[in-house]
Amino acid sequence: MSSEAKEAEISTEEKNKERVTFSPFPRFVLYCVLLSIEMSMNNGAGVLSSSSKEIKKQLNLNDKQFGLFGTSQGIGRGIGSLMFTIIVNKFNLKWTVCLFVFLKGAFMIAYLFSNSGMVLITLRGFIGWAHMPPSIYIPVWIDQYAFKRYKTTQITMFQVLVPVGKVIGYSFNILYGEHNWKWGFATAGAYMWFTVLIMLFFPQTYFNNSLRPHKTDEDEERHTYFDYQENKKKDGESDSVASQIWECVSSPIYQVSNWTRCAIAGFLTAVHYWCADYMRTALGINDPRIIFVSYTVACIAGPVGGALIGGIVNNLFGSYEGAKAPYVCFVLQTLATITGVGATFMPNLYTFIGMLMLFLCFNSSALPMCHGFVMVTVRPQIKGIAYAIANLVNMLLVSGTTPMIYGAINDYFKPKGMMRMGMRFTMGANLLGCILLLIFGSMRGRQIAEQEKEKNENLIKEGEELKDK
Repeated sequence: MSSEAKEAEISTEEKNKERVTFSPFPRFVLYCVLLSIEMSMNNGAGVLSSSSKEIKKQLNLNDKQFGLFGTSQGIGRGIGSLMFTIIVNKFNLKWTVCLFVFLKGAFMIAYLFSNSGMVLITLRGFIGWAHMPPSIYIPVWIDQYAFKRYKTTQITMFQVLVPVGKVIGYSFNILYGEHNWKWGFATAGAYMWFTVLIMLFFPQTYFNNSLRPHKTDEDEERHTYFDYQENKKKDGESDSVASQIWECVSSPIYQVSNWTRCAIAGFLTAVHYWCADYMRTALGINDPRIIFVSYTVACIAGPVGGALIGGIVNNLFGSYEGAKAPYVCFVLQTLATITGVGATFMPNLYTFIGMLMLFLCFNSSALPMCHGFVMVTVRPQIKGIAYAIANLVNMLLVSGTTPMIYGAINDYFKPKGMMRMGMRFTMGANLLGCILLLIFGSMRGRQIAEQEKEKNENLIKEGEELKDK
């Protein structure tokens, strides 16, 4: 085939791609389905937290051993992140997501068939393993498929529905009773299977392997700082999975953004995991209905308030792609740290819930930006791998270990009558994220300046070439 024929064939193929429709309404429906999947994936954490007393009694576990439920899930999620890093560009994403959502449902339903603590802890690890491919895919899908003006809001909704999923897990405890806590896992697992059936009806184009959909004329064009250097790789230069992983690992700004997100999201995992147990042991609340209502109010009102604040911040200062975003995030996380630590000094349930609500509010308004920071520090083609690596580090080194660390601190201080030390340490550790945000803000400012300089130089060069012609 001649070079002219090949060029004509490629041109025809590109034109056909441009005609592919990606309708707004089905996209919105799929967005809602994906959010509901992430929400349901967190039901188990709510079941464990709300039934902690009964679970420890049934399975004969101490606080440190109970924390293994959180740690095993973190290890599983870390392994799942590593696996997704390898397979993200090799397999059909629609079938990959459907398969792992189905498997997670199966592992959750399997809770009904065992009374062994170690078996259930191991199953929790497999649940975390199956959790990660869809959990990584969803925020990257939002980043790529959302209209620019709604991007931060849609990622914020993704974050808001995570604690809502835990609240639904709490509601299973009220519905079935603490003794029947396994049925909460089974119910969430059955819903996983239902969502798989829904996703099967969506065309493949809605799960584009490159995560860069074909836009219609009605769509709003998106421009990022990386658009002008999308094909920065030179002809013949390797762009294998290994080279993409190395590109992320060797990038200082990506590493700082990653550890910033880990510090902020990781310790939040332990707060949610141990919140109900803290109300029982430190505040002396034993009525599960009071705990359910209190936690529900805090976990809905706080993140919803955070979403509103995030929307205002987005309108005033731009999305997480802007140069000011890290410093805005720093202010919000500083407020979250102050209110979080302050909550551990509150003497009763109502003051504690009030401060916890403020902590979740400020944290929820900043956390979506932290997720976005990870993706704006790399080129668009490797955002999926970048987010997978970020989750691998977070799950294995931070989120996976903080529930057990909290339990170990509690086991050490409980005999001394100090019931609040686990929560106090966890809230105070949020300060690490604040420090990292300042470092990231400085690096991000230099990155944007360099990108703008390179972009202007390229425009000048193109202008000179046109003038010569």
